[in-house]
Amino acid sequence: MKYDRIIINDIGKASVCPICNNEDTDIKGDYCQICGAFLRNKCTNLDCDIELSGDSRYCSICGAESTFHKGGLLKDWTDSKDKFTTSTPLIDNIDLDKKTADESFIPNYYLTKDN
Repeated sequence: MKYDRIIINDIGKASVCPICNNEDTDIKGDYCQICGAFLRNKCTNLDCDIELSGDSRYCSICGAESTFHKGGLLKDWTDSKDKFTTSTPLIDNIDLDKKTADESFIPNYYLTKDN
């Protein structure tokens, strides 16, 4: 399962500011020059302080909360999970008994036989 994320650019900052949608984040410094949002997802444990991926809610090293999650930029993982675990598929008219070459584009969570 893939969770909600903020896209991170090559220099470790959000590609687009998650607060004001400013696209000019390839700047010197770690804060958005428009709204002041912190553009890096880091571990909030100052003893750890590692850079994290754009979907990290918690640090994989020490378990501390990430800056994106603590700042409310990423929803809690349970909220994101609920969004994708619906009993109603988002793609209609799929013949589940017929395998096609195009089936590879359909994620497994859309393929539910209970509908």
